[in-house]
Amino acid sequence: MNAKGHMCMATSCYIFTEQLSPTLPIYNSGAVDWLSGLLIAILGGLIVDLDHPDSLVGSKLKFLSIPISIIFGHRGMFHSLLAIIGICYLLVEYIEPTLNASIQPFLIPFIIGFISHLFADSLTPAGIYWFYPLKYRVRIAIAKDPLTQFMIYAPTLVYAVYLKVFELF
Repeated sequence: MNAKGHMCMATSCYIFTEQLSPTLPIYNSGAVDWLSGLLIAILGGLIVDLDHPDSLVGSKLKFLSIPISIIFGHRGMFHSLLAIIGICYLLVEYIEPTLNASIQPFLIPFIIGFISHLFADSLTPAGIYWFYPLKYRVRIAIAKDPLTQFMIYAPTLVYAVYLKVFELF
């Protein structure tokens, strides 16, 4: 799936999660926190492709992307639950103390975006290794080309936005 598709899927999943768990703090802290959470969910949905130097994020961070791509390959370790656990650990243990502020409320949107990326890539014929290092590839193979992918993420986003808009009235 391409970057636009992953951004749409992250946005949709962020809104769907709000519908399912409206009491999460990120959804009840005001518009600025809600929008910040949405942007972080989108970032979480894009950061997974850091293992591909030509991706939207990988092309901006080649100094990280190229070594990660060489070591793990595309859709390897970075496309797994192990990666999200490792990234969250690094954020909480090493980044949070340097910021002198809690980033933990924003971990949920980041995880939502990240998992939305894994789910979307599971719909492609290539699939992913959710449980890396186990070599069990999960693939549902319904999103075989860009048009089919668009037919999945566009209506999903429209429906999520519909739910959000009518929640406001």
